[in-house]
Amino acid sequence: MDMNSGVNPAQSDIVRQVYQEATEEKGIRREPPPSYDATFNYVPPIPPAPVTNPPVTQQPVTNQTPSRTVILHLPLRHAPTLFNCPKCDERIVTSVTYTSTNKTHMLAGFVCGITCWCCICCLAAIPYLTKIFKEAQHTCPNCKAFLGSYSKI
Repeated sequence: MDMNSGVNPAQSDIVRQVYQEATEEKGIRREPPPSYDATFNYVPPIPPAPVTNPPVTQQPVTNQTPSRTVILHLPLRHAPTLFNCPKCDERIVTSVTYTSTNKTHMLAGFVCGITCWCCICCLAAIPYLTKIFKEAQHTCPNCKAFLGSYSKI
């Protein structure tokens, strides 16, 4: 009995016969497996080339608009910054004004509360006297347009 029959060689002839009849009724054909060369040297079929339309030739465009140079801005900081004003379209150095914000007032109140017990409340004026604790507001010196603001805290 060969090994491709699907039946264990140790089984009896009756089991083999029942198994063969069951496979024949179901329409199962037992074929030997493919050879080693056919399995590992398999070359898939080449799909047909897609149908393409012929290329359309285009005439060169002669009336193009001139390109515009895009200037990337440096981020605004506490100091004056080189910037391109969107309103007057000039390359300028921003003018900066420093204003106190709610964060500045809260920081001064916190410092006053901490130093009140040792009678040196004058340290609470530090946030109002230094630029670091204030918000820097950048404007254009030509057209006075507001460009943005920057705050460290």
